[in-house]
Amino acid sequence: ESNGAEVSEFRLEWGAAQGSLQLVYSGPALSHEVRGLVPATSYYCRVQAVNVAGAGLFGEVAMVTTPASVPAAVPLVQEMGEEALPAPLPCPSTCLAVHWEEPCSHGAEITGYNVDFGERHPLSVGRTNYCVLENLQPDTTYRIRVQAVNSVGAGPFSSSLKAQTRPLPPAPPTLECSVSGPQSLKLKWGEGLSRPSALSSTTQYCLQIQDAQGRFVCIYSGPCHKYKVQRLSEATVYHFCIQAHNEAGAGPLSPVYSFSTTKSPPTQLKAPKIQQLEPNVCEVTWE
Repeated sequence: ESNGAEVSEFRLEWGAAQGSLQLVYSGPALSHEVRGLVPATSYYCRVQAVNVAGAGLFGEVAMVTTPASVPAAVPLVQEMGEEALPAPLPCPSTCLAVHWEEPCSHGAEITGYNVDFGERHPLSVGRTNYCVLENLQPDTTYRIRVQAVNSVGAGPFSSSLKAQTRPLPPAPPTLECSVSGPQSLKLKWGEGLSRPSALSSTTQYCLQIQDAQGRFVCIYSGPCHKYKVQRLSEATVYHFCIQAHNEAGAGPLSPVYSFSTTKSPPTQLKAPKIQQLEPNVCEVTWE
């Protein structure tokens, strides 16, 4: 009521707690729009009328609760190391593991997440805080974003995380026999060191030979491109395979290569025996 004098102004106080209301509007209008509110949050307000005689008493405090909204942006996305995973990555060259912090739900329970990593459609996962992205390209950088989803809809995406898959493990080199002897085989592999690859300084090789039980056992492990296998039997076929590995992991085993030792030359003979048969005829015999 104006009590005889026309109301010239209204004052609206607003706040998240009854004891800390602040003036947010002063003017002649009968309504005011308050912006920048938090979803699913209770607010308190009261109104006071002013005329030429002065300011009247504040009305009763009213409470209003904002409706639920989509979740807030995911605050943090990070790459996971294999030591933090419940199981090893299927293939570090084609997989990436990421985890994130749960954002504010804004009044409606978070039901899942969408993970965008450059594909046509984001990957949808359930209510979890990590996922493993598979079937990626080796040695490739991806920009990964995550958004939370609730019953109202999908929230904004997080900031992008740049993560790179590992290179593929090295392929096995071709194995050759450069020199064969009766008790040894000199083997060599790879393209040599004339044109080393970017990973040649860190590439190691494991040379394996098939034993009498049919198992392949490692007889050399290291960075060299040749190895002499000794203490072999003459005229015998031996079976080998080779594997390369570097910081990207162990590559596949090569096909089986078969090389044979040679026969040993005859041993030195004793001095021959000479018998005079006739004045101009001799018989030479040896063992």
